[in-house]
Order: sequence, then structure tokens, then C-alpha cells
Amino acid sequence: MKYLFAPLLAVVLLSTPTYAQSPTRPPESPVTPLKAPQWPAKYEHRVSAVKDLIASHSALYGLTEAQQDFIFQIINCENKELEPGLQSRIIQADGTREPSFGLVQIHLPSHPVTQAQASDPEFAIKFIVKNVAAGREDMWSCARILKHN
Repeated sequence: MKYLFAPLLAVVLLSTPTYAQSPTRPPESPVTPLKAPQWPAKYEHRVSAVKDLIASHSALYGLTEAQQDFIFQIINCENKELEPGLQSRIIQADGTREPSFGLVQIHLPSHPVTQAQASDPEFAIKFIVKNVAAGREDMWSCARILKHN
């Protein structure tokens, strides 16, 4: 039986075309991993990036320019550096930092949002625009402060 199996295996291996021999398989192209866009290093470029994101998401909700300016003011108050990965600097009674993250300082225990989502500029801006459009801007302490100044 083993003498019959060896020739049969050789025939199968030699008659099976490899991908290099196959005329129907397209040539492989190099796979380039997708990279998230880099957040601008310079502050003035960050301002432009934030304002552009606010404008693009605000268009979906029909927000006015005044509302868009107010959103930028909230963000600038919550995160002056416009740093997407920033954790709140507020120290709680137990000595730990408040678990709010990102451009818009999303308070993680209050929302079904991950730290990665809160730290993503696109997600964060969409989050604040959607909430301002729904009249829920008072969840940000800076919005409450700005309304009274």
C-alpha cells in the first residue's frame, strides 16, 4: 500500500498548479497598512482641524455659525491645548484624576464610550456636536460657565 501511495502523492503534487503558474490569479500588490491621520503638532493647525471637524459635523445637524463658535469655545475651555489624548486635570476627593478624556473631555462613567473613542478627534467632535444639537451642552461645565459670562 505504501508503494502505491507515494507515486499517487507525487502525481498530485506535480500536477497541482502553484499560484505563480496560475493565469487567473492577479499579481499580488503590496499591502500598505492604513494609518490614522496625524494630529497637527502646531496649535494653530489644531485650531483649524477642530474648526473643520466642527463645521463638517454641524452641517449634519443644521447648527448655526454661532452654535459652532460656542462648541469651539467649549472645547477650548475644556482642553486648551486641543490635545486628543488629554485626561482631565481635575483631582477627585480620593486623589485620582477625573476619568474624562479627549478634545471634549468625555466623562467615561457617564457615557457608553471607551477611552480610545473619547481620544479620537473625529469621534469626540461628533459627540459634542450631536449633544449640543440635542440641547445637552450643559453636561460640560465649560458650557455652563460660558453661558453665564
